[in-house]
Parts: sequence; C-alpha cells; structure tokens
Amino acid sequence: MGDRRPPLHTRFKPGQSGNPSGRVKGSKNLRTLFHQILNEEVSLREGGEVRKMSKAEAVMRGLIIGALKGDSRSLLTLTINALADPGPGGPRVRARHPKTGRMHEAPDREQLLAGPSRL
Repeated sequence: MGDRRPPLHTRFKPGQSGNPSGRVKGSKNLRTLFHQILNEEVSLREGGEVRKMSKAEAVMRGLIIGALKGDSRSLLTLTINALADPGPGGPRVRARHPKTGRMHEAPDREQLLAGPSRL
C-alpha cells in the first residue's frame, strides 16, 4: 500500500479493462469514416466509356459541371471551398471583375456566406 499503490485485491487483473463498457476496439471516428467513404471507388459513365474514380473526384466533377452549366449552388460551393480563409495574413485571391474587367480582391468566406450585397 502507500502512495499510488492500491491494495492488490482492488487492482485491475491482467486483461481486464478499466472501462468495460467503453469504446470498442477498432471503432472509427466521423472524420475517419468520412475520408474512407470518399476514397471508395465508383464506376461512372463518361461519354461512351466507363471510368473508375474515387467518390471525392466524382463529387468534384459534379460540382464543376453544375457550375459550368450555371447552377448557382454548385458555383457557390466551389467558390467558398476555393476561397476558404487561409488565416490572418494568408494569401489573398485576386480576380478579374466580369463586367468592368478590372482586377479586384476576391471576397472572403464570410462575405460569400452573407449573400449578395448592393454596391
């Protein structure tokens, strides 16, 4: 007995868990499951041929194709992810204004989420 030495009859036996109803060995957290599912392969028909690609690539292709077709949600999702705030003092994205043709600093994530504003 003594400091940090519990009595022998109360100590954990070899192979006995300190939390028997705790987390199961091999269980995965949400981030691990998310990445595992996105990395799974899926077959897609592109033109006349069938291609295998990851689910993440398929989702990105769908977003880009939707944005090119004029789907505003796809465009907004791509823009928000492309312009995610890199942190204070991080690189800024410059873009050409579609109407005036002048270069300007692209809006940050908060401005995009706030929606359209009147100038």
